[in-house]
Amino acid sequence: MGQSHSCEHATLTKEQLSDQLALRFLRHCFSDIEIYSFRDNFKSLAQETYSQDAPSSSASSPTPSSSSSSGAIPHPHKILYWAEDTLTRFLGLPDALAPIGPILYQSAAYLGAFPFEQDFAPVVLTFEALVKVVALTTGRHEKVLRKGHERSKKGGIDWVKMVWKSFAVWERELSAVMEKSNEEGSGSEGQMNTQPERVHEEEALFAIGDDEDDEDDESLTLAALDALDALETFNLSQIQENEKEQPKRIQKQSARIPIDNMRVIIMLLLLVAPLEPTQPIAVFVERFTVDGLASLKATAENTLRGFTSISEDGKKGIGWRVFKAAMERSMPYLFNGLSPLYEHLLFSKNVNMSSAATCPQRRPPSAASRTSPASPTNLMSPNILELTQPLLPSPGQILNVDTLCQISLFLPGFRLWRRLRPLYAGSSAGFSMGSFETHVLKWKAPTILLVSGNRMPSSPETAPERAFTNSLAQKKYPTSPDEGGERLVYGVYLNVPWKLSHKECFGDADTVLFQLAPVHEVFRASSSNKDYTHFNKTHGIAFGNQLPQHHAGYKSFSHSPERQHLNLGPVSLTFDEGLVYGVFNHVGDGGAFLRSDTRKVSGDRIWQDRFEIEEIEVWGIGGDKEAEEQRRQWAWEEREALLRRNINLRKDIEADRALLEMAGLIGQNRSGGSMG
Repeated sequence: MGQSHSCEHATLTKEQLSDQLALRFLRHCFSDIEIYSFRDNFKSLAQETYSQDAPSSSASSPTPSSSSSSGAIPHPHKILYWAEDTLTRFLGLPDALAPIGPILYQSAAYLGAFPFEQDFAPVVLTFEALVKVVALTTGRHEKVLRKGHERSKKGGIDWVKMVWKSFAVWERELSAVMEKSNEEGSGSEGQMNTQPERVHEEEALFAIGDDEDDEDDESLTLAALDALDALETFNLSQIQENEKEQPKRIQKQSARIPIDNMRVIIMLLLLVAPLEPTQPIAVFVERFTVDGLASLKATAENTLRGFTSISEDGKKGIGWRVFKAAMERSMPYLFNGLSPLYEHLLFSKNVNMSSAATCPQRRPPSAASRTSPASPTNLMSPNILELTQPLLPSPGQILNVDTLCQISLFLPGFRLWRRLRPLYAGSSAGFSMGSFETHVLKWKAPTILLVSGNRMPSSPETAPERAFTNSLAQKKYPTSPDEGGERLVYGVYLNVPWKLSHKECFGDADTVLFQLAPVHEVFRASSSNKDYTHFNKTHGIAFGNQLPQHHAGYKSFSHSPERQHLNLGPVSLTFDEGLVYGVFNHVGDGGAFLRSDTRKVSGDRIWQDRFEIEEIEVWGIGGDKEAEEQRRQWAWEEREALLRRNINLRKDIEADRALLEMAGLIGQNRSGGSMG
């Protein structure tokens, strides 16, 4: 019986196996109502063409035709497909992000050829091809490929590399693209290149070789063939032998994602990061204004430097090693936004989703919300803007929607969207440790601290600058490159509540130190060193430093230039007790945070950024419950303070309370949970 099963697969071509994989995805990865909606959306917008080739088995018609099996001359048959502009209009891709349409279509044409990309990519976007695109970009493919996933040598399916290859351009074509980009850049400085990157030599584009990471691709192919029980038919050793026989010029060709393309890709991914499957991109219409696009592009530029800062070679284009290093370290969730974007295909205007249970955690669209799939403006119901809760209650000077989406590249979005509330901002609450304590302490949930500032000159110019510089170690380190300007933005995700640090630091292994501007980079917590955070009115705020110990004759920085040197951690972020100056240190290993293993400064991975603080913001992750708990805790503290001082209020309670607040004994907004 197993022998006949094997013989059955031996008669199938790669085209037929590819279509059978699409059929397997369709049956096991989507619900009935999603399949109906998928077909309806596809057929309503599909264009027709005719082919003389014999039709293969497909997701629409899984049984091979009798003409192909009998050897008869095939007759022309109709093929339905989506063109580039159809996909662009259906997904609602904004014109402001041009040329994202051709770039995304190139990616889909590659993913649609899975698992035989080397043979067929780029493919025409038939229904079968789109089924594979949606299954791969939404992660649903794991339901079918789980068996192969468990058997593969490396134990995982490298979907990230597959996505990189889908956007990559062959090196020879890349050089022509860069020359064209440079010519256009010199003619119109500051304008984004809006010419689509088209590659006419299809075999050259998709014959992408890599000399060390081929096993990642093999695990993908193995998983797919294993799921189809076709491993014996297309054994890996034969595939490898065929690759060795290819001309070296093809086998050794490298590929990159052009810088201009990567910039636009990042802009799209930042835009759709908080998107839900039932929402059109147009729901973020405020981000398409002149100021909104400028902010989006600036955030994308900072994120792009997370790739290009890894090596000089990265400035020519994003190769696989650079791409992999940046993704693994600093932006593991970069492509998560593709999932809700492509899930738009699973919602049809002709299906009433109000009674469907396919996506219970998300708000289903009304019938009016998708009157015409081809028109992105019609995807949005008249009241969708009013019904959509803002991602942030109100933007800060540092944190806006684009910065929030940048943070979601390394912190899961479900923790962030519509769950942040402002606790402290130095510009409004005052730059003091007391004000910081009042607004931040007692918040019994995770927080995100952000700090922005301008680099201090290498030679201090004012007395406070000299005093702060003298408090640092005498050894001088180079500053990080200023390719993005003088403004720096650092941050910390703290998974535990803040507290005063008298004897020991606090925090846990989930603490994350990161930089957002001018370069995007993440510094994960070490498990060997626990000096994650300390908050002390005498020593300031620090992440990654040992807590300084009091000693006889100690004088604080604010009163004496004779203060002992700050004991900065190898990778650390430190603010002085006046919240005036800060320093980011990156000089070695062994600290509470892991050093960068990718970014080089002056030929080494050592740098130190000293800056004058412009703004500090702390955002609480939580909701009304956490805010009410914070208010309750501070109210209790006030009552206890009054009892300890044995203060008897007279009849004029309001006057006495005002006097106590002026004395600093109670109040200071301690009864309020947040700044909002």
